[in-house]
Amino acid sequence: MRALIDKYDYFFFDLWGVIYDGKKVDKTIKDIFKLIREKKKKIIIITNSSKTKSEVFNFLKKKNLNTGLINHIFTSGDFAKNKLFNLKKNFFLIDGKSKKNINFLKKLKLKNSKNLDDADLAMAISINKFSNRKKIFKNLKDCKKKGLKLICINPDLRIINDNYGMGYYYNEYLKMGGKGEYYGKPNPKYYKYICSKLNINLKKKILIIGDTIYNDIIGANNFGIDSLLVKKSKLYKFRIKNFKMITFKSKKFLDPKYTINDLKVFN
Repeated sequence: MRALIDKYDYFFFDLWGVIYDGKKVDKTIKDIFKLIREKKKKIIIITNSSKTKSEVFNFLKKKNLNTGLINHIFTSGDFAKNKLFNLKKNFFLIDGKSKKNINFLKKLKLKNSKNLDDADLAMAISINKFSNRKKIFKNLKDCKKKGLKLICINPDLRIINDNYGMGYYYNEYLKMGGKGEYYGKPNPKYYKYICSKLNINLKKKILIIGDTIYNDIIGANNFGIDSLLVKKSKLYKFRIKNFKMITFKSKKFLDPKYTINDLKVFN
């Protein structure tokens, strides 16, 4: 697998499930990062998270990862803030109990409306252990009746503690016939934004390294980037009926270019 490091110049690593498993940083990731940088290649972390890149950087530093080896960090939260910064509207949170939701909203001009009748749009930011699935579905149905557009900040369909992510509820909203917009993987606009920021012109020089089919692999295939599926988190097994976030013509969109069981093969 070291041949892959010679073949590509930019390595887009997923965070949750690849670098970090919910408890600890992968034991081999430090050596992999060091090897990539020794070859003068770039390490970019791209994550579906409402956190800022600074928050992710500090999180990894606390987990004793050598953050000096990381060239760039991109989060769906930062991408969304870039797009929503000047938007002045009232919104309704479909799940309003998470502190992550409150943190994300800082410095934005959007106003949180606890009354659905006063809302101009609906927002799905981040899931947490207190999230109530029945309550979220009720809120989705009420938002659909009102005709609200749903904005999804973290479109992960499944997360590593085996709960449904906000991307799952966003996809369900689309299945109800609701309108929406999401930021992060697998949205091709997210990859285009990252490539623009990094001045990357050759997609063939990029390798996406992820652990999910619907966010990482489909996103990469749709944008025309090679992908490596890491199976250690088991999230690759998750399947969903009537996937609405991206339209794809072939089941090959579900197939990564490369597959490994864990990151040890890089060493």
